[in-house]
Amino acid sequence: VLIETGYIQSVLMANLQEYPKFLVGILENSDRGLVKEACCRRIIKFFGKSRKDEGGDEGDAGKIEFITLVDPLTSIITRSKENGARLTALSVMSIVNMCTFSEDIKDIFLQRNGIAIINDLMDSTNEDILMNALRLIMTLIASKKGETNMIGRQLAEDSDNKIIKRLIALIKQGPDINYCQFSKQVLFMSISLL
Repeated sequence: VLIETGYIQSVLMANLQEYPKFLVGILENSDRGLVKEACCRRIIKFFGKSRKDEGGDEGDAGKIEFITLVDPLTSIITRSKENGARLTALSVMSIVNMCTFSEDIKDIFLQRNGIAIINDLMDSTNEDILMNALRLIMTLIASKKGETNMIGRQLAEDSDNKIIKRLIALIKQGPDINYCQFSKQVLFMSISLL
């Protein structure tokens, strides 16, 4: 409850280094999935705020410290069967919001075997995980005005075009894939990615 209400964040944010360390400690060491889910929801909320909400450039001041969250989140994502669908989906959404917030986090995620992680997520039969994986791809290939982004090409060509083939399968076969029912939103996101 203290994590979800933001109380711990308000206490620890006086020192920008302490709150990320606290979250990393919880994500790496806690045996309780609900506590990890609460941490993910706080990360989603924190990075969901625009830079204006954070007071301009002051919101970037703690960004460097939050980069340490990439490793425990990717660890949770890669062990999705152990951690469960809800925690995995929340972890992917945390990475999405962090990547939206910072180009540096995109690079770090990709260096941490991000493309292989996305390939695995694309095979998920859980709609929340799949939707967040599609959001992650959209976030990774988005670039600032005037900049070229090679991440989209890298994603498309890596692993024998597995992501492209999966997107085509999602579109071609519709929401009924391997006895799973996906909403039309999965179809529309797949189309927009292609």
